[in-house]
Amino acid sequence: LHLIDMLLIGRRWISIFCRKFATRPDKGERPAAYDARFVESCWYDFWLANDFFNKSPTTGRKPYVFCLPPPNITGDLHLGHALTVAIEDAIARKHRMCGDAVFWIPGFDHAGLATQLVVENMLFNKNGILRKEMSREDFVRACDAWKMERMSSIEAQLIKLGSSLNWQRTFYTMDTNFTKAVVEAFKILHQQGLIYRDYRIVNWSPYFCSGVSDIEVQLRYVEQPTEITIPGRIEPVSFGRLYFVKYPLENPTAEDEFVIVATTRPETIPADQAVAVHPEDPRYGHLIGLRVRNPLLSGKMLPVICDKRVEQNLGSGVVKVTPAHGRMDFDLAREHGLPLEHRCIDDHGRMVVDELVELNGLERFAGRELVLSMLINRDLLVDCKSHPMNVPICIRSGDVMEPMLKEQWYLNCSELATEVEHAVDRLDILPAGMRNEWLNWTSKSENWCLSRQSWWGHRVPAYYATFENDCHPSVWVVASDESDARGVIADKYPQYTLVNLRQDDDVLDTWFSSALVPLVLGGWPEKFNSRFTENCYFPLSLLETGHDILGFWAVKMAMLSLKLVGELPFRKLLLHGMICDEQRQKMSKSKGNVINPMQLIQGTPSTETDQGVTAYGADAVRFALLRSNVKADTVAFDQTMLTRSRHFCNKLWQSFKFVKKMWNNDTEVDILSPVYTSLVDRWILSRLSAVVKNVNESFETYDFHRCTNDLLDFWWFEFCDVYLEWSKHYFYPDRTPAAENVVSMFAIVTDTYLRLLAPFMPFLTEELYSMLPLKSKAISVHDAAYPKADTINFFEPHLDSQMRFISELLHHVRSVRREFNISPVKLLKGIAICKGVERAALENFSELIDQLACFRCDLVDSDKYINMPNHLTLISQENCQLHLELMYVKQDEILERFEKQLNLLQKKREKLLRKLNTRMRLLRWLRYFRRDYLITFTLLPYAISIVSILLIPCTKVEESFNLQAYDHNYFPGVVPRTFLGALLLSIAVYPFYILAKLFGLSKFWLLIATRCMLTTGVYIAYYKLLKSASRNFAKHICIDIRFAHIVEIVG
Repeated sequence: LHLIDMLLIGRRWISIFCRKFATRPDKGERPAAYDARFVESCWYDFWLANDFFNKSPTTGRKPYVFCLPPPNITGDLHLGHALTVAIEDAIARKHRMCGDAVFWIPGFDHAGLATQLVVENMLFNKNGILRKEMSREDFVRACDAWKMERMSSIEAQLIKLGSSLNWQRTFYTMDTNFTKAVVEAFKILHQQGLIYRDYRIVNWSPYFCSGVSDIEVQLRYVEQPTEITIPGRIEPVSFGRLYFVKYPLENPTAEDEFVIVATTRPETIPADQAVAVHPEDPRYGHLIGLRVRNPLLSGKMLPVICDKRVEQNLGSGVVKVTPAHGRMDFDLAREHGLPLEHRCIDDHGRMVVDELVELNGLERFAGRELVLSMLINRDLLVDCKSHPMNVPICIRSGDVMEPMLKEQWYLNCSELATEVEHAVDRLDILPAGMRNEWLNWTSKSENWCLSRQSWWGHRVPAYYATFENDCHPSVWVVASDESDARGVIADKYPQYTLVNLRQDDDVLDTWFSSALVPLVLGGWPEKFNSRFTENCYFPLSLLETGHDILGFWAVKMAMLSLKLVGELPFRKLLLHGMICDEQRQKMSKSKGNVINPMQLIQGTPSTETDQGVTAYGADAVRFALLRSNVKADTVAFDQTMLTRSRHFCNKLWQSFKFVKKMWNNDTEVDILSPVYTSLVDRWILSRLSAVVKNVNESFETYDFHRCTNDLLDFWWFEFCDVYLEWSKHYFYPDRTPAAENVVSMFAIVTDTYLRLLAPFMPFLTEELYSMLPLKSKAISVHDAAYPKADTINFFEPHLDSQMRFISELLHHVRSVRREFNISPVKLLKGIAICKGVERAALENFSELIDQLACFRCDLVDSDKYINMPNHLTLISQENCQLHLELMYVKQDEILERFEKQLNLLQKKREKLLRKLNTRMRLLRWLRYFRRDYLITFTLLPYAISIVSILLIPCTKVEESFNLQAYDHNYFPGVVPRTFLGALLLSIAVYPFYILAKLFGLSKFWLLIATRCMLTTGVYIAYYKLLKSASRNFAKHICIDIRFAHIVEIVG
């Protein structure tokens, strides 16, 4: 490990040393259109060469410290990692531009059990070797080799995303510093009595032969019987059924021979220790204290106990108590003094029942099938019903979790949770609603199972000591290493002779080491100093992570930090939502909606079967991710948003090419106080000031979607669509003297805007910034100062309100041109009666309107001055009436087009009226024959129903009676109702079948007869329903129901 750490650090220092004297990259001629590969090719090396990511802190100023949530070394980065990088890199770059020394520290998580599974699969697929065939040391070496490969790959992916991380400070959750911290934390917490060893129910994965953490368990809700495929088993397993089993009484009577117990897990019956009822349930009160026989082990007696946690209305109201295979069962058994350790399923998920040889060694779900068969043969299975339930699935392997009683190391979290709950007032949590979620985690905190039955991870620093001649019970000793353990034993048990000392084979839960990240970054336990120093990394200025690991990482981090050093590990907590697809469904491989961010950035070539993926580039991907509200519960990744973000990149590229061209080659320009050529100049600077103010305010609250939307709208719709189009007349056809003033405006706007956009699009802004021929600019846009509202202060709100009116007017004029097919170069004229802001806008920006829309408007004071025989009212408001003269419109063509549209609308209207008249005539006819009750309301619906069912497509009716849906293996001893329905229908149709055989009728006529009989049966039930409604309510209610039925069918 020491050698690996040295290699990692050395590689990065050599890389930086070799690049140290690099200059700005010269990438040759720039492409005509935006090309992400060209733009993003060299800039990262330039940033590393100039050490932009490792600025030293200013004296007396604490650095801004936060860390990248360490990705697991199990595979490549996914879109959730890209979202995290987009958020955190924007924060890091913005703070650097504001003058802060930013330490954004990268790291990698060893990922314990998940990495072990991946390495096991790799070894088997590559070399055909199983882990069981290797020594522990050899397997750990294989994991180390895998780790080096994955860390290098993940680092390359983070660089592709443009993450400005402090690579020299990279950590790994199994490096030397973490190993020391993990051992020290375990020792301290054990000495304080918070870590202890105990028998408890854990989430056990038979596939891994290990316990797993709660975050690695997904509860799959099944509402009805559902088949789930389990790894290592060919046949799927059915879940969502409640079985009702007879438990005979020890001393049966005529009134009570047995109790019926409801269970979803009949395979665990051999391990039952009792049956339980609710103490207030009148059905079973007289049975409390008696004993029943185990239905599979008749010689085993089980007491009937009472507990208020039993649900009276669930199943039969009687439950079995199996302490070794259920959390609530374990708690209930412990309180009632029942045996706890008897189990019937081993660590590999196989049945262990010495009394029943036929069950021994069977896989647990095969054991379930055999148990059900045995119960049926003994006439002890009463019923089987559909039952909604949550099935715990291991997200790593897909295995169904087995609640298992195990002796493990636990951390008592109740005291720690109380401290964290009291400290919440010192913590700034965003979004604010997550504060309640934080408190929920602390209030429901359970003891934390630390043990994992794995070879990869931090081995538990505990040693099992046995003594000579069993003169003293074996004990567990917590120590740093074996030598330390022997010293502890010699001090504590000097009178006993130690025979054997072995370290616990288990490793610690990955989250234990991950929760120590802030402490280790701060130098704990050896060089820890939470007070201000230049290299102080504790506490973190910010922790940014997904809200899905709030309780598993952030809360546990706070627990350990408060207990070990008495301080919170971070000052501010920012939680982002879970990345989802466009339909807001969670991304998963099973759904096929997982997106690889590297494919979006680099693109993939097209093939015969695949269209490939466009190379969008890191800037477009990051910008698209940040255009969603990252503080929402879910962050929907929209492909349309990604395409629009790339179009925005191209818009920036093309507009800067134009600005550069207008710059008069490479003449450098000073950014001085602006020289106004027109009110349009003042307006664009006012809008620039507003964007600077809005972006800074949104950044403070981490509303990145507001930042990106404001930046896009300003550049696309205000600078390009208005100001850039307006400025062209200063350069074309000839360059005017005022053009130099416009160039200075270009310099102010582009320089400010690029600095404002830089945290969100680092590559493109760097490329465009290098194109700007400014006399006094920074070596990099990321080394320049971030624009602030007090430095960019050109607010003129009255011009903004005037321009909003002008924008509306321009939109209307352009719409008229499109509607009437008028050429953009033809001059349109209008007359306006305006006052207030609207009049000032038309007076101040008349040249702009003429330039952008080829429209001139005369201002008058009264309607009497309007003398236009052919005009259109464009704007009709309280303060403004604006009329447009239709000079180039051919009225005949317009009227002809309107007539065609009117004819289409009239045809649609007539069609709707015909349908309405049909229904009205039917209603009138029914009212006319209302007295004829039998004909109108009995025979007519029947006739209509017969015709309707005969016209249904062939497969629809027959699929309702598919006999193959019945499977006795999944419904033992139970006859489903669908089968009864099909059986009755078959009996009714059988006479027609005999006639068809006698007269040689085709299958078609038998089908017609079947459908007629089916309709008759359905209508008899319908008729009885109406009779019941007439009897219990009123006759007119029955008639109204039939009215509605007939009208609905015919309509």
